[in-house]
Formats: sequence, C-alpha cells, structure tokens
Amino acid sequence: ELAATVCNLRETLPASRRELIVVDDGSDDGSVGFLSGADDVILLRSERLGVAKARNFGASRATGEVVLFADAHIRAPQDWYEPLIEALRDPAVGAVAPGIFSLTEPKRCGFGLDLIGAELHARWRNKQGSTPYPVPILPGAFLAMRRETLSATGGFDPGLHQLGGNDNELSCRLWLLGYQLLTVPGVEVGHLFRTVPPYPDRTSVV
Repeated sequence: ELAATVCNLRETLPASRRELIVVDDGSDDGSVGFLSGADDVILLRSERLGVAKARNFGASRATGEVVLFADAHIRAPQDWYEPLIEALRDPAVGAVAPGIFSLTEPKRCGFGLDLIGAELHARWRNKQGSTPYPVPILPGAFLAMRRETLSATGGFDPGLHQLGGNDNELSCRLWLLGYQLLTVPGVEVGHLFRTVPPYPDRTSVV
C-alpha cells in the first residue's frame, strides 16, 4: 500500500507546498524500492524503533509549518489539506484530523474517538456537525499538528513501542496541556483497516 499512498499524496498536494518523508523502520519486503531515485521523497531508514519513535524521527527532519502523520495505507481526496491547515490557525488547537472511513467498507466512517470504560477501549464517534469541532481522541492514521506544537509537546511518547495506543496517549496529553483537538468533518480520508498485521510482531519489551 505504500506506493499507492505516496502516489495519492503526490497527486493531492501541490509540489510547491509538500515535503514527503517516508520512514522505513527495518522493513525487509522491498516496499520502499519504488523510491529509488525519487527526488521528491526523503527516505529515512531506522531499525525497529516502533511507531512512536519512527514518527518522531521523521518529524525531526520536517521543515514545514504543519506536520502531517499518515499511515502507509490511506487515500486522501483532492484539496484535503486546506481545511486542516485552516483549523490549525487557532493557537488553542493542538492537532486536527479528518473523518476516517474504511477502504473496504466506505460507509463506515468515524470522526474522532472516545475512550470507553476502565480499560479505555477506543470507539469511533459519529459525525456531529459540518464544521470543525472538538473531540476527545484523534486518530493517528492521518493527524496534523503545527510543527511548533509538536516541538513544544515532544510528539509521540517514545516509551510506547508497539502498534496501537500512540494516538490515544498523544491526544490525552495535548488535552492536559490545554490544547483542543478538532475533527474536520468536511474532509474524509480512506484507511485500510486490518484485523491482524500483515507482518510478524518482532517487538521485544524489556
């Protein structure tokens, strides 16, 4: 899915306003081979940093005023970036995200999430308006922040090694620091949801 995702971002972002950074965190499936010779993508290589550290690593090389974190299996519509950037103009807003729908079941679309019960299970929220509004948790699949906010808050928690929970922790921390989190319902981005990862979990926690 990575090649299709990069192609999608190339097609939906003007060349003069984009900086594409791909972090290859120790893959061995040849998925970044298509980037050989690409002069419009910065390819960073790491070795089993995990999602949080890999995202922070990529963000450390970013020079734009807004940093977007995107999974490697998304499809964004044309002009998706303008509403997200507009929502981030308010300094009280820490991060924003669009509605996220399933690529395999497009009618299933969530707009932010709740954390339910003592076990803090994440549950998608239904659409509640047509203009940006605050939600408890934003999905990390397609999440944008001002670079200055990212620097001030430290980004994703590097102590979280495994997939899942990174966006929940970041959202809760931003709320505790006094920021708002906004869902932007005018933009909907497709995401490939999987029941199991298509690769072995090689994370060791000591």
